[in-house]
Amino acid sequence: MQATYGGTGLGLAIKKRLVEIMGGEIKLDSKLGFGTSVTVTLPLPIVQKAETESISAPEELKMIDAPAESRVARVLVVEDDPLNRKLLKVYCGRISLESDTADNGIIAMEMLEKGDYELVITDVRMPGMGGIELARRIRSRERFMSVKIIALAGAPFKEEIDRLFEAGCYDCISKPVTIEDFKKKITSLLEHRS
Repeated sequence: MQATYGGTGLGLAIKKRLVEIMGGEIKLDSKLGFGTSVTVTLPLPIVQKAETESISAPEELKMIDAPAESRVARVLVVEDDPLNRKLLKVYCGRISLESDTADNGIIAMEMLEKGDYELVITDVRMPGMGGIELARRIRSRERFMSVKIIALAGAPFKEEIDRLFEAGCYDCISKPVTIEDFKKKITSLLEHRS
């Protein structure tokens, strides 16, 4: 039996967002029967030799600097989709967060045991161990009680949101995640850290 899969365009939308964040543009040319051509244009810094000149990235690639006196939060991003992981890591960098990634809840628990994470950003629906079960396991360990958890869900229904909060999540961000929503919710949460 042969399975047929139709694309939803979500992967291209994520790529487009990544390119825009880096100050570039992406163009798509598709012809029925001939295929699709994708062109990506990115601004790159011009390197010039100078004894005292320092080379920096273009303005649109610079991260927001954290105040010198503030402590940089360590974040664990748990997401099974590789493109989403990359996108969320870029978002973390944009608000000066140190981030590591895991592709499911089982790996995330192993990393939590070894690392010192202040925040876990987790997808709700993942193979192996999803975000709700991951949140429950984090909350079951006394040493992780101070770890904040934010869930990511595509069109979450009310019962699912209720289960997220019962499991110990602080908030839920709807997919597809925008940098504006991400920055607003993450910075608001970390402002109230101890």
